[in-house]
Amino acid sequence: MKRSDYLVDIEYQKGMHYEDMLRLAMKKEEKALKLYNELAKKTEREDLITLFKVLSQEEAKHKLALETLYDDYMATQGD
Repeated sequence: MKRSDYLVDIEYQKGMHYEDMLRLAMKKEEKALKLYNELAKKTEREDLITLFKVLSQEEAKHKLALETLYDDYMATQGD
């Protein structure tokens, strides 16, 4: 589990701070990952299952990259 798994959703607001933008992006990637996993479970077509798994893996990579940026930034802030 990563930090974003414990963060609550936030909505975009003009002028958001960098950490909030990262948080927003992490949660969006998390939702996309869950969506693709759910879609893979709802179909029996192997080609679609493979596609949804690939898309889910890509979202997981994006989420991890954003979590790393967030953790690095928060470390500079004393968190």
